Amino acid sequence: MHVPSLLLSFIPREPDRIDTTRLRLALAAQGIDRTPRAIQQQLTSLSSDHPIRCIATSKPYQWQWRREARGYEFPPMNAHTALTLTLAFEYLSPLLPQATLQHLRSQVTRAKEVLGQSGSVAKWKNKVRVLPRGIQLLAPKIAPEVLHTVYDGVLQERCLLVCYKKRNAKSAEEFEVHPLAIVARGSLITMVCTKKGELRQLHLHRIQSISLLDERVRVPASFDLDRFIGEGNLAFRKGGQEIFLRALFDTAAVTTLEETPLARTQTLGEEREGRRLLEATVPDTVDLRAWLASYGPMVEVLEPRALRDEFAANAKKLARLYK
Repeated sequence: MHVPSLLLSFIPREPDRIDTTRLRLALAAQGIDRTPRAIQQQLTSLSSDHPIRCIATSKPYQWQWRREARGYEFPPMNAHTALTLTLAFEYLSPLLPQATLQHLRSQVTRAKEVLGQSGSVAKWKNKVRVLPRGIQLLAPKIAPEVLHTVYDGVLQERCLLVCYKKRNAKSAEEFEVHPLAIVARGSLITMVCTKKGELRQLHLHRIQSISLLDERVRVPASFDLDRFIGEGNLAFRKGGQEIFLRALFDTAAVTTLEETPLARTQTLGEEREGRRLLEATVPDTVDLRAWLASYGPMVEVLEPRALRDEFAANAKKLARLYK
């Protein structure tokens, strides 16, 4: 798509609007470099042939499609596209930068209009749900400025100056970070970053203030987000990298393990006295312990010995509590 068409596709419909600074960033994301002045001149020229309007009461100038321009779309939206867009907006909003959300809002409004006229396709939203497994805690409060600035830092690959209060810390600490990625996990949104060259994880709700810096992010040569997650770094590691788990499960719990294995390395031994032996190499994390504990007396940890001793000590504490 050439530049004029791209610019027109970025402009939202009234009452939403977008300024030339954000339009410049949108073009830059497509690998196109234009000054705000060049963008303004291009849009002024386009306004003679298209129903777009300039709001010149603020600087930088803002642009919007006129409300009556309902037939203009790139390409014309059908019901299936509208359904996809509304569902994606609903479920992916926590993972999208503010600039993207602002760009999508007018399109989502249009999508809802299309769905309202589509009959059976519109009913699909009432027939599907995405539910978390287990208890879902309410999301902690994140200041909008923090959320938007972190997302801008990751999107634009610029450093951030954060004032961060660690869990149980008496006071906050100010430091510079290089943002690398954002991970939404349950009710938490976490920024993966480096601080003085070391990989860190910062929960956004613990950031008290933040500012976007001009310095460019330096990404470690060995960093890979999927490998970082797969190694259990976001699951609160307890010790080494991985452990070889051996545990006996009651046969009543084995169906779940057969349908949804704990790990690719998982094996299940033959049934003996109503139990089966699970063996797997897994990250040593708090999540692993919570998962094992959720089975209660239906599981007995055999190895590693330290983990077995930990569960035995917890069992004694529970026995004392419940007498």
